[in-house]
Amino acid sequence: MGLASSTNGDFRPSPASTDIRQNGGEVVDLQVQAINGNMYPVSIEASARLVELYEAVARALDVAPWMLRLTAGTSVLDVSSDGDKTLEALGIKEETDVIALRCTGCFLENAGISGYNGDYFCSVLQVCQAGWNAVEIKFSAWGDGSLGKLQDPSTSRLSFLDSKRELKSVRPKSVTLEVDESADDRSAHKQGVMTFEGVPTHGQVWFVYGATGYDKLALQKTNEDKSRQAKASIARWTGAVGGGRTSSSRVRFALPSPPPAVPTRRPQRGLGGEQRARDLLDVME
Repeated sequence: MGLASSTNGDFRPSPASTDIRQNGGEVVDLQVQAINGNMYPVSIEASARLVELYEAVARALDVAPWMLRLTAGTSVLDVSSDGDKTLEALGIKEETDVIALRCTGCFLENAGISGYNGDYFCSVLQVCQAGWNAVEIKFSAWGDGSLGKLQDPSTSRLSFLDSKRELKSVRPKSVTLEVDESADDRSAHKQGVMTFEGVPTHGQVWFVYGATGYDKLALQKTNEDKSRQAKASIARWTGAVGGGRTSSSRVRFALPSPPPAVPTRRPQRGLGGEQRARDLLDVME
């Protein structure tokens, strides 16, 4: 689960002090090493939260903080679970070896299909992090016109278990369409990006296209059963096989083999529609 207190997808880092020592707290002077060997000095109070360290390092590297993974020794500093903990509580001192790994903002590619039937379905082309608790889903929805227009993508839902293990669903904060071809009695196509805010960026979420009738697509950001589940979802909606409708992929910190391609065009009607760095990356897996 992401930071509950950071639900806005925009990156608004805490302002950097001209002299952090003016605050009177204990200051930790870190030398943060990037994966290319470059060193970046970062001064921050020991009482600062981990999320503030991420923001300070992000400013030094000129990247968004959620595009980073910081490590201390061989341990990953995980914002999702420890973001509100202080550096002092986490044992981070000046002598701590902190490494900044820059990772892709893309969680999943070709994640699977949320389908109504073989002629009406939505392919999830990409799932990307757009903030501490914001996710963008690039989608491509098709319908052959036999059941009328495509449902409105703004009625789609992303569901997840909150901190109390209760199921919660949110609709897109915004939908940007790149393609919008609609008709009552012929094929229709909508493609674009849905932005969801206030959602977790770790673990499992479920995506459903439209308001009703489309099946639930599991977006599991782990390395388990990636190929099997993604293939099962795709095959289900292209008519290659029958069976379950689940699909998953993984967080792409390393460079896995590419997942099977998800169809981005409507099928014919009737067919049914990357030595230490590696060790650290292995820890993340």
